[in-house]
Amino acid sequence: MNVDLKKLIKEIVIQWKFIFQLSFFLFVSSLVYVFFFYQHEYTSSSKVYLSDKSSNQLSLGGLSQFGLQMPFSQGSATGKLSIVSELVGSFSFLEKILNDDVRISENEFTSLYNYLNQDGPDSSHQLTVDLVNKLTTKISVTENYQSFIVKIKVTDENKYFAQSLNELIILKLNTILSEMNKQVAYEKLTFINQRISEVNKDLNEAEDALKDFKYKNKQINSSVTLQLESERLIRNLAFQTSIMSTLLGQREVAKIQNIDDAKLFNVLDSPNLPFYASTIRKLYLLVLYSMISLLIPIFIITLRLFSKNFFIRLSNTLNSDISQN
Repeated sequence: MNVDLKKLIKEIVIQWKFIFQLSFFLFVSSLVYVFFFYQHEYTSSSKVYLSDKSSNQLSLGGLSQFGLQMPFSQGSATGKLSIVSELVGSFSFLEKILNDDVRISENEFTSLYNYLNQDGPDSSHQLTVDLVNKLTTKISVTENYQSFIVKIKVTDENKYFAQSLNELIILKLNTILSEMNKQVAYEKLTFINQRISEVNKDLNEAEDALKDFKYKNKQINSSVTLQLESERLIRNLAFQTSIMSTLLGQREVAKIQNIDDAKLFNVLDSPNLPFYASTIRKLYLLVLYSMISLLIPIFIITLRLFSKNFFIRLSNTLNSDISQN
């Protein structure tokens, strides 16, 4: 057996009182922490998926009001799935829901702001930032780009709060995205109406130009120039008519989008009420802490022994060098 290992075992045997006292102290401290301060955390999960209507209506441009610039095209399903993660992680979205009520027991509700702010009333902006950051740590969003399903997880010491916050997130997501979609549709409708007014004017001018030309030139078959001018006026009228037909069709679509209250995300799995903690059980944690409590004094003894041996060897080496010189 190695000499250092023998010394270590001998030192551990000699220092058994120190090991016992320190281990006992650490074990009692762990016991107090586990049974009086350690709190289980519960995770409420839900799954949502992109609805059929949202795949044609949802616009990413409205997210700019939340400080988000999405690098996806309007028709990208990947971009639409990313809206959930980006929006839930944004400061503006989380700040908006702070004043909403959440359930903290079977029959008790309170505002999200009051639940997170346990230290008392304070309305400073720094406190709001701290509460939003605290809220961010409780929420996790995972997108599956193959199945187009978004999984939302909320973790907290209060299982009722975890479920209620998960439900609130889904509700607010649909509400905010629906409002943004309506706003985009309203702006689109306003633009289309403006263009219809302009194109209607051009259409009337094209009709009048063709009417005047035919009235002034009744015999155009004998002139190639007149025939070309007539064809040009007819093409211009057909072009303006085509634009007007397209705009009228787009206006009807925009009107439907402007009044549509359809949910952009449908719920596949509703937020569950977790009955079992998602963190490690107290018994396992106590066993782990007991092992650590035993290893810490042994580690201290080992470190002290090796340090002592190191300095002894260093001193002997220096003395040897001095003797040789």
